[in-house]
Amino acid sequence: MSTRIGISSLAKMCRRAGVGLRAGVDILKVWEQEANHGPMRQREQMRAVRERIMAGEPVAEAMSQSNGYFPPLACEMIDVGEQTGRVDEAFLRLAEHYEHVIELRRQFLTGIAWPLIQLAAGIAIVGFLILILGMLVDGEMAEQFDPFGFGLGFAGVVRYIIFLAVVGGSLTWLVMAVQRGWFGFDRLLHYLMVIPLIGTAFQTMALSRMSWTLGMGLNAGVDARRAIRMALRSTQSPYYRRHIPAVDQAIIAGREFHEALRPTGVFPGDFLNSLEAAELSGTGAESLERMAQEYQERAKVAMRMLTMVASFAIWGLIAMILVYVIFKLAMIYIGQIYDALDMAQTGRI
Repeated sequence: MSTRIGISSLAKMCRRAGVGLRAGVDILKVWEQEANHGPMRQREQMRAVRERIMAGEPVAEAMSQSNGYFPPLACEMIDVGEQTGRVDEAFLRLAEHYEHVIELRRQFLTGIAWPLIQLAAGIAIVGFLILILGMLVDGEMAEQFDPFGFGLGFAGVVRYIIFLAVVGGSLTWLVMAVQRGWFGFDRLLHYLMVIPLIGTAFQTMALSRMSWTLGMGLNAGVDARRAIRMALRSTQSPYYRRHIPAVDQAIIAGREFHEALRPTGVFPGDFLNSLEAAELSGTGAESLERMAQEYQERAKVAMRMLTMVASFAIWGLIAMILVYVIFKLAMIYIGQIYDALDMAQTGRI
């Protein structure tokens, strides 16, 4: 199974392809140039796409046969571009979309960088303390001076690292399970979405992607059913994707977008009202693109909010670690004092 192309590489590829096609460069030449960019894996995939195009396959189909290397949204939008004769615009709009996603990600990582450094330092200090105590305390006293339950010395550090790896791996697995809906874990998203600040931030970013995809799809001439399915998939959240069949049936029945989405109960009123106004204006695609721009700005604000929440959560975890370490060491010290007093009272010293 092929790994997926990095979002930064994808954005650059879409930008180069869009600019080249708009300048009149042949599609085969575009992919030939792409085969000279990026790491070896990326070059191999670009050469494979070019070979499929040379064999007569459409660009979107050639990309979709790359075993998941290109995201479904990119393949679908290129397919739309080919059907409407606007492949260059499809690539350029995808570039704008992925560049926006990169900007949000960079904003988040920059915001939590310092708290993460502090957390890493705190975790390292705990490991260093375990190692130092192992050098200072030997024999039977080691059990009494073990503040964390991992043991002391090198063996304690190894157990501590294994514990961190298990916790980190479990959290990573849980996030993937929620995102992909494994074992019904996607139901947790329902509770996540109603948490103040956090839920609002995730919801705003998902709706930003959805409104952008819907507007771009309609502007490219996609029919209503396909446009709304693409839009719901672009949220990248089972919280919204699970409603695709019901919404699709409502569109088949002749409902407007806002009428099809409202019964799901997962979309905020202001989003549905904005969508309704865009549909009633008679300029649906243009209005939806303006709506998408508005939600992109909201997504930036939401990301700043999410960054703030994540930073405070990390600082809270650091504080808990420090308090725990201080408390455990204090209890060991106090215990030694009481043991000494008890021995003095019983005449053992």
